[in-house]
Parts: sequence; structure tokens; C-alpha cells
Amino acid sequence: MPSALLTAATALPQQVDTTALDTTQTASGQASSLLDILVLGGWVMVPLVLLSLLTIYLLVERLITILLASIAGIAPMLGFFGTVVGMIRAFQQIQNLQGNVNPSVLAGGIWEALITTAAGLLVGILALFSYNYLMGRIRRLSNDMERSATDFIDLLQEPVSPGRSEEVPS
Repeated sequence: MPSALLTAATALPQQVDTTALDTTQTASGQASSLLDILVLGGWVMVPLVLLSLLTIYLLVERLITILLASIAGIAPMLGFFGTVVGMIRAFQQIQNLQGNVNPSVLAGGIWEALITTAAGLLVGILALFSYNYLMGRIRRLSNDMERSATDFIDLLQEPVSPGRSEEVPS
């Protein structure tokens, strides 16, 4: 009995009709693609598609800026952590040699501290610059979108002039 259930369960995914996923039925019963639906929707579909693409673009750009902001904040801290580790190593060398130290013994720990600090600051500065650049683009783009939406709403609210015919020519 369990093997019959297992056979039936594995056969189910193979019987799924995928044509419903690729096409939709129109009122006349003909199958049409997503592109056909967009074309049949007329000029109203153009702004909807453009706004959808713009929304996806803004979402991706926003996620990138969040990532860059995190990198810009974390990178200098990692650099300073490397500085502390390098200085700890330098002081361990002093302790191991019981105070009989020349500058060449300390140079390795100090060199490590300076390299990690410089690398952390470099990454942090580049990430912060990129973050500010992208935030400026997002602000400009959202301002343009708000302005365009306001202009479009104003256009829709304009009264029809008396000289214009309300009939749409066919």
C-alpha cells in the first residue's frame, strides 16, 4: 500500500498542465501570450509597464545602497581591529624579549597595524562615496517621478475645452 501512494505522489508533478502558465484564454477562447495582453491593453499598459520596470530598478538600487552603507560603516572598524591586533603582537614581542627590544622587532606588528588601518579606511571611503552617489541618484529619480506623477494627475483633471469633441474618432 505505501508503494502505491509513493508511485501516485511521484506521478502528480508530471501530470501538471504547464500551458496555463504560459498563456491565458481570451473571451473568444483563443490562447494569447503576455505580450498580446499588453498590446490589447492599449496605451494604458505602457505607463504600467514602465512604472513596474522603474520600481524594480529602484528596489535593486535601494538594496545596493543598504549594502554599501553597511560596508562603509564596517570596513573602518575592521581596519581599526587590525590595528589593535598588530599593536598587541608588537607588545607581545616586547614582553617575550623582556624589554630588550630594538625597532626592527617592533616593526612587524606596527607594519601590520598600519596596513590593516589603511585597507579598512580605503574600503570605507570608497563604499561611502558610492553610497552617497547612489543616494543622490535615488533622490533625483524619485523627485522626477513625483513631478511626472503630479503633471499626469493635473493633466487628467483638466476640463475638456468646449471646442473639443467628446467623441473618440474610430
